[in-house]
Amino acid sequence: MPGKRFRARLRYAHTRIWLLTALILVLGGFALYTVTTRSAFPQVAVGIALVGLGISSWMDRNDRMIYGVEGGQLTIRQGRVTERIELSAIQDASLVDRRAARDLLAERMHAMEEQGLIQAERDEFQRQFTRWCTVRLGLGTFKFGTDLQDGRPDGKHDLVLLRLRDGRSLVLSPIHNQDVISALNRNHVQDEESRHRA
Repeated sequence: MPGKRFRARLRYAHTRIWLLTALILVLGGFALYTVTTRSAFPQVAVGIALVGLGISSWMDRNDRMIYGVEGGQLTIRQGRVTERIELSAIQDASLVDRRAARDLLAERMHAMEEQGLIQAERDEFQRQFTRWCTVRLGLGTFKFGTDLQDGRPDGKHDLVLLRLRDGRSLVLSPIHNQDVISALNRNHVQDEESRHRA
């Protein structure tokens, strides 16, 4: 059965950090220029900023995550790390926005705390929940910070929430989220039909 592959949304984390660093470098270079009148300072600062932006952009583009639906499995690959999930192990897949995913995680964490699970177990659940998601959910930020994030253009993209039969939940952030759900459902049906025939 033919498989499909989907790219995750790029986070551009290194580029965003370096943009701030580059701004500080360039401003510092021009400040030194006004004090010393030596044009070498802003030139060096701009040069370092451009090189850093190039390297950070290259790092972000190489740090890609691929979701694949083929052979009765969902394959998630990032660099050399790969996780394979049997489609039969997926209870359901649905679209959620960032706010809903964050609220669901907070609700589950609260329920785990009430059940008496230790902090390490709750942290592991949170790590697994967001491990394959390249979109920041806004965890651990102030209320106004999460509102700003949710209002950003990339905050309106839907995520894919997978609930597994073993009780785990995973959030994925593919570019074409509807296509991922369609591929999961189609492959799941084909897998079930082939099992019945066998």
